[in-house]
Amino acid sequence: MGAIATGGGGSSSLQPAALVLDVPRTQERMRSRRENRGQPSAVSIPFAGLAPLLQACGRQVMLRRQPESDGFEGFVDFETSRRLDRRQIEADLQALGLHRIPAGDEGPKAETFCGWVGFFGYEWLCALQGIECRAPRDIEGIPDGLFARPNVRWVIRDDRVDLYGQDPRRVAEWSERLASRMAAERALVDSPAGSSPTVNCDLAMYEQMFGQAQEALRKGETYQIKLSIRHRAAAPDPESAFARLMERNPAPEAFYLRWDDFALVSCSPEMVIDLRGKTLATRPIGGTFPREADIAPAQLRSAFAADGKESAEHNMLIDLERNDLNRVCRSGSVQITHLREVESYAHVHHLVTRIAGEVHPTVSQADILRALLPGGSIIGCPKYRSIELIDQWEPSFRGPYTGSFGTIADDGDLRFNLIIRTLLIQGRYGYVQAGGGIVIQSNAAYEYRENLLKGRALLDLLEVTGDLENGPSA
Repeated sequence: MGAIATGGGGSSSLQPAALVLDVPRTQERMRSRRENRGQPSAVSIPFAGLAPLLQACGRQVMLRRQPESDGFEGFVDFETSRRLDRRQIEADLQALGLHRIPAGDEGPKAETFCGWVGFFGYEWLCALQGIECRAPRDIEGIPDGLFARPNVRWVIRDDRVDLYGQDPRRVAEWSERLASRMAAERALVDSPAGSSPTVNCDLAMYEQMFGQAQEALRKGETYQIKLSIRHRAAAPDPESAFARLMERNPAPEAFYLRWDDFALVSCSPEMVIDLRGKTLATRPIGGTFPREADIAPAQLRSAFAADGKESAEHNMLIDLERNDLNRVCRSGSVQITHLREVESYAHVHHLVTRIAGEVHPTVSQADILRALLPGGSIIGCPKYRSIELIDQWEPSFRGPYTGSFGTIADDGDLRFNLIIRTLLIQGRYGYVQAGGGIVIQSNAAYEYRENLLKGRALLDLLEVTGDLENGPSA
């Protein structure tokens, strides 16, 4: 994480007089540039910590880990927003401009951002595939998806925050607002004390789902299927929760979304769509080992290769995602660029492969979404039938979990992760959901424990104690 801090600091921390932003000069520059409003504006302010920065942004802010960087980029000052509706797929696609053909420009990108930021929920993505999910919706007020267009983008760089936008007035206003609010030195908020979390699927219920999955595998309905469980606990402060999570379990596709009455706090490790110009890439994760000790990557690869279940899971995902890319890429262009690489996180090791291809010139952004989402690594194979079975067996709707968060740029680029390792905060409760792949060699008790392991970073964040397997169901 480098120099990125998460607290407000002590008595030597940010004071208003130290601000890089000079408001009178900024106003003077703004007046001199009124005739040239199309030019991007940039202002820098000191960085006082991740939690204070997010608190300063207010109740509508989105943030993500920058691609190929240890820093973060955030989005505020939204000019318009849209809550998605799984019953109005075509209207949502039109509103977000997703029928456009990618431009093919792979040159350097401007510091400003023009486009949409937000997330697709799992049920919306299933509806995009033509599947109507019927699992009970037991959490109120969560949209099928949400996107908004920001006027201001900010980037954390070491000890400063750089703000960018097309309108110098808006950039200056937000710079002053963030700097003054961060100067208040608000400390991290402690997680609430409470009882152990409840689960929507205890071990006995999971064993029943597992038995149904094994029967479907034997019949050839599916070759692998991902089943999940969800935990509920007292809701923490969203900004403090994200700051702590980035200290304890940083991940390349981490993101934060707060929108009025709900929030998403994520340490997702997986990118599913990375479209830059005409180059489309995906990075499926399949295979998980507990991080019990530091082991050399070569030893881990050998351990994965020797585990029949883990190898079968990952190989199946490679085939699935390669086939998905072939639906929208030029014939012969799809290649595996990185094969079975080991990535290590706070509690687990994962096996990761990168696959890329050149998008066919007639393919739209909507076509790409249909081909790759929901991500195969959190559904199963074949994807369509696996979605139907998950909806029949799991006790609750998934909502944001296993959806995708990311950006839809006006120049045609797309970048979307998988919403896993994510805390959904709504009202008094926080929800954590985790799943694992079932193949014919799987063991029910092992898979259930693996699901708990995958959620451990977030459960630790909630200060969870007690025996989850035998806890009451929610």
